[in-house]
Amino acid sequence: MSASAGARSHSNFLTSGHQLAIYEGGAKELIKRAGDLPLQLIVQGKPSAWLANICTERSLSIRELHWFTAPHGPGIQDITGLNINAPKVERFSVSRGPEDISRYRTGAVLGETTDDVRYLAINDMEWLPTNHFPSVTHVVFSGALVGPDLHKFLCHCPQLEVLILRRCIFYDPAPDPPSRSHVLLPRLRRLSIHVGRFLALADGLANVPYERINSVMEIIMDNREVGRDARFTGLHNRLDGDVPIGFARDILRHPDYAGEPYTRLLLRQSVTTPTPRRCTFALFNDRGGVAFRSISPLDFDYASLFGGAPMLDHITELWIDGVDEGISRLYMVIRRDLRNLQTVNIMHPEHAPVIAALGMLITNLRIFPRTALAVRVILASGKVAPGPGWHYSMHEVFELLGAFWLLGDRTCRLIVRAQEFPPGYKAILVPMLERSWDSVATEVGDDGICLPLQVEPDDEFSPWDGW
Repeated sequence: MSASAGARSHSNFLTSGHQLAIYEGGAKELIKRAGDLPLQLIVQGKPSAWLANICTERSLSIRELHWFTAPHGPGIQDITGLNINAPKVERFSVSRGPEDISRYRTGAVLGETTDDVRYLAINDMEWLPTNHFPSVTHVVFSGALVGPDLHKFLCHCPQLEVLILRRCIFYDPAPDPPSRSHVLLPRLRRLSIHVGRFLALADGLANVPYERINSVMEIIMDNREVGRDARFTGLHNRLDGDVPIGFARDILRHPDYAGEPYTRLLLRQSVTTPTPRRCTFALFNDRGGVAFRSISPLDFDYASLFGGAPMLDHITELWIDGVDEGISRLYMVIRRDLRNLQTVNIMHPEHAPVIAALGMLITNLRIFPRTALAVRVILASGKVAPGPGWHYSMHEVFELLGAFWLLGDRTCRLIVRAQEFPPGYKAILVPMLERSWDSVATEVGDDGICLPLQVEPDDEFSPWDGW
């Protein structure tokens, strides 16, 4: 067992609280100095007598155990080195180390005493422990998995709340689905799938026995383009991407979604922050949602996720965060499917890179569909002075909103929402806008959006999450 630089590099995100990370060098002295502090063990290579001695002397103090496998050539290895006496471990991970190409036999870990494990990560091992994990709430898997093995493992995790599958490939057919009245993971509130192979995704979902309508499903698509739709080949010269046309349609056809359709749609572009973030195309309601996230910017081709199926006809609210030309083009494509749309919320247009994009979007909102939409513009501040990160002043936003009288159509209502407005703003703002809109109202408050897909931050788990 060694503590190489590779093992130390992982300690930054595996360390929590005031625990003492122990490596082999000077271990005996460190144990003496640790006193009663909880221990975190980071093991790289084959477990040795040193680890066994620590488990004998301080087994009840070990709170975290993270193991990186030793280099192995082709062959089958045992996992018995991790079947050690550490009954109080709360965080446990096993990861394939560099230059390890072996396979591992199924086996138990931690002396089959895993009652206290709450966080579990198995990375690129193509292996799952046989233990029961009655208290585990957060699980991360990556790499190849056998479908029925995953299903069996999850049946041993009755308290599971968050399941993250990173670039998983599933082998063997899925098991028969459980009875609709028997939900094996009743507490699961978030399933994140970082896609490695889309053709295997359906098999992966079939092996997660949970009630979809009460949770959030995130499909993470890194640097992937949505498959080209023949209707728009003249607009962009994009090659067919990795995401097949109709991908979202196939997911949303699951019977769990039939009784309570999603009524809100979020389009979130990455233009509102200086650092890259995943764009989001999400459908949701008060109980849960389905979010498709990608680094590839939102544009018209995301409409092909639905393959022309009527999956958006229940949407009554549209939330747009990050106005740009791509968002405007996407709305132009999906607007005919938004038959019951009532309210459009445009968040922080003061951050838009081009004011023309905001004008293009509002023009499209006003001319189609020809129903009395409510357009809510949500500002960080109603003051007219430019702020940090703004591309143009709020005065220009108000001037743009007041210029639509030229279209001769006043069927839409305008609501301007901000956390604060300057004194006497109504006398200036409302006359500027009212000739372009059927009615003008103002609201004081925060963003006002409540998304179940924005799972509450979990400071303890976020390093494991890693999105």
